[in-house]
Amino acid sequence: MWKPHKSDTETIQIEILGIAELEISKKLVRVEKKLSKNSNELREMDIFQTTPKRRRNKRLILDAECEERDRLQRKLEIIKEWKEEIYN
Repeated sequence: MWKPHKSDTETIQIEILGIAELEISKKLVRVEKKLSKNSNELREMDIFQTTPKRRRNKRLILDAECEERDRLQRKLEIIKEWKEEIYN
């Protein structure tokens, strides 16, 4: 059965999106590792052994990492949507 060929631009777009998806997923894995490490550190901090400033700083770091994770996850969703548009 005859199938239409994808144009060169569509193939290049799919390749670029694939590379971007791979790089972003690698970054996402790194951020999730840092996130779990800092989350455990914050959880294990003793109220009587650490200062409020140190705990606050750890919460701020954790909050920034959560935002980074959410941003990367959103980028992956957008890339998947673009790939679906190209395939269809």
